[in-house]
Amino acid sequence: MPKIAVEVDVKQIEQVIGRLKVTDRLALIRRLEQRTWGERFRSLAGKIDERRKRYPVSAKELSGLIQQARQERHAARCS
Repeated sequence: MPKIAVEVDVKQIEQVIGRLKVTDRLALIRRLEQRTWGERFRSLAGKIDERRKRYPVSAKELSGLIQQARQERHAARCS
């Protein structure tokens, strides 16, 4: 079966999403957030695990990492 490649830039994707009904747009946003949340969580857990292997992690340091991840998540939602 022949394959077709299509190049699409971010602006074109935004235009297509802008044409969706509000309910469909919200459903898309929820699906994307669920996928990226998992990726962010795995990344954070990986960073903690790497650090834990090299150095002991105190509760204070762990709280700082968690706070940093929350701030990054909040910033991503606001942008």
